[in-house]
Amino acid sequence: MKIALISDIHEDYNNLIRVARLIEKHHCHEVLCLGDIVGFSVPWYTYYDSRNASLCVRWVKENCRFAIAGNHDLYAVRRIPAAPVRGFVYPENWYLLPFSERSSMAAGDLWLYEDNELSALLDDDTRDYLLSLPEEITATYDGIRCLFTHFIQPDITGSATRFLLTFNDLLPHFRFMQLKECTLGFSGHMHCDGLLKTYHHHDLMSKGFNRKVKLASPDWIGLPSVTGAKNTAGFMIWDTAQQSVEAISLRKISLKI
Repeated sequence: MKIALISDIHEDYNNLIRVARLIEKHHCHEVLCLGDIVGFSVPWYTYYDSRNASLCVRWVKENCRFAIAGNHDLYAVRRIPAAPVRGFVYPENWYLLPFSERSSMAAGDLWLYEDNELSALLDDDTRDYLLSLPEEITATYDGIRCLFTHFIQPDITGSATRFLLTFNDLLPHFRFMQLKECTLGFSGHMHCDGLLKTYHHHDLMSKGFNRKVKLASPDWIGLPSVTGAKNTAGFMIWDTAQQSVEAISLRKISLKI
């Protein structure tokens, strides 16, 4: 079975359509989305005229078996993470507090968004869909129980400003996987240049696009982003029969409307 995993669309509808064409070309059986369907940050993205939050959410709703909430999805509908983020417990009135007060409480450790993010233009249907998304999902494929999250414990939604740096940063997530009785984990959020995976249970290795990589047990995989330049954007195919993953680049596909 071929599973297409996508993440970090960030309202980039043009790239999403390119990915959709490649998913069809590779004859994937189903599609999973690991979050950040929306979220347009001005310092990072330049596709002002083509960004479309509602179309991206609708595509995910209609084409993905399931989707996970990312930190930008939560912000778009003013949801706070369900669990503490790296020990920080959000007050229930978090979004009612003045920005200056939240900034002081966050102390640079949490994303605040208002200083650089444009509002996602959502209708009631797409807003309700984002409100319904879970923060984690476990599913079994070919006898392998997997954990799907936007990022890793202790911040599975990616709401903190800290990113994955070393294998030791993954240890809490492996303990979380064990608690969930999962031997394989997939996450987005990092906009990997290809894919990132564990290596010999004590290190991380970065693999580029368009090369198959065998999975171990236990194992964890970081995904590329749908948004971005063609040489860095893409998605992932997980072959459950061969137990391999491959990051597929958008480099060679054009968009014609």
